[in-house]
Amino acid sequence: MEFETVCLKVRNLGRLYCYFKVKFRTHIEAIIRKQESQKCKFDRLLHEDIHSLIQSPSLGNDELLMLWGLLRDYRKNLINDRLENMKN
Repeated sequence: MEFETVCLKVRNLGRLYCYFKVKFRTHIEAIIRKQESQKCKFDRLLHEDIHSLIQSPSLGNDELLMLWGLLRDYRKNLINDRLENMKN
């Protein structure tokens, strides 16, 4: 009799293990599906064009630095008399 009860307990433990394994796996898969759904929802949102919001009326600092660098290089390549004309 004892052997049979031990076998039943082992079978029941095996069933419980399979049940909780499947239950846990489906729970994790549901969480992942929910996260993917939220990610897709964010990807589908329309992107707002903020170019007009950040546009400044004058040159930006980076553009101004580039202009100064180009003018410096241009002046280095000029002949002296042309440089005099440029300054006037």
